[in-house]
Amino acid sequence: LVLVIELIRKQERINNETISYGFMLLFISSLISTAFAQNTVRSFNGSMDVLKYVLVFFAASSISNEDRIKKILWAAYISTALAAIWGIYHALSINKQLEIHSLGNWNYTSMFLNIMLASMLSTLLFSDKKGLSGRVALSTGIVIILVASVMTLSRASMIGLIVYVAILILSRRRIGKSLLIFAGIFIASVFVYKTMWSKLFSMQSMLTRIDIWGHAFEYFINNPIAGIGLNNFVHTLPVDFPVDPGDTVYDAHSLYFQIASEMGTAGIIALGLVIAGFIKIWVNLRPSDSFGKALRFGAMGAFLIITVTGLLDTTLHHEHAIAFTMMAGLMLGYHRGQKTDQQKKQMENL
Repeated sequence: LVLVIELIRKQERINNETISYGFMLLFISSLISTAFAQNTVRSFNGSMDVLKYVLVFFAASSISNEDRIKKILWAAYISTALAAIWGIYHALSINKQLEIHSLGNWNYTSMFLNIMLASMLSTLLFSDKKGLSGRVALSTGIVIILVASVMTLSRASMIGLIVYVAILILSRRRIGKSLLIFAGIFIASVFVYKTMWSKLFSMQSMLTRIDIWGHAFEYFINNPIAGIGLNNFVHTLPVDFPVDPGDTVYDAHSLYFQIASEMGTAGIIALGLVIAGFIKIWVNLRPSDSFGKALRFGAMGAFLIITVTGLLDTTLHHEHAIAFTMMAGLMLGYHRGQKTDQQKKQMENL
């Protein structure tokens, strides 16, 4: 609301970055798909979900002050760690996989936790502006959140996190620490939480996904322009299917098939702009200080969990989408602030 008021007062303006146009087109395409949806109420609710995380992106991108960004990140870190503690306690008390109600089901919970985990890991590895208490707090939070993530039994979001850590290693930045912190805690968590063992190497869910993706592709072929509308996806597995026969699913279990089936070509273009725009900003952002590096790699972790996990699950919606757009927006805001500072220095030199 504050952002909209500031735009009306012309105290703030929408930046002309590719990712910004991508998010705007994503919301517009959601409204277009709603107009042609069979169930317009469901689709409109989905559009409001898109609007929610899009506005978070633009609000976050208007913040360039380092101290303000730090406060936002630490508030997210602390609140996520506290939620994870409660989630661990609750899961153990009812002997079920971990799920934090305000974040959605266990898959969505895991995505949110891992986005915050990637950012915390980046802050610990790259940022030099923290004392012993900050390192202890971050390390403790990382352990708690990673354990909670393992207890969700969600494998898909772990893939994005593993790719992120692999990139950290390949970039030759703090190799030993990243391996020790992530691999050690992850292996220990899986070893202790033996419920994960039976699911870790099972491929049955891939059979289900392949069938669901085929149905999603049919939706897209039949509705190539606007899609079928958000939250209108539904598919019942055949009664003779080898896995979960007769079960009904309400999403495509893939970000890309979900966007294609529900939002059509316009949604695919919008998603492409968001992905290309993020990569453009990430490549062009060359921070000179440790905080900028931490923020840059934290945003990359969030991006990978959305896009890589998106190969196997529906990722760009609900609270984990907000976590991603917040990180992407803060990176863009910091980038804009760096450019402004450089321009001021150039003017002073002139």
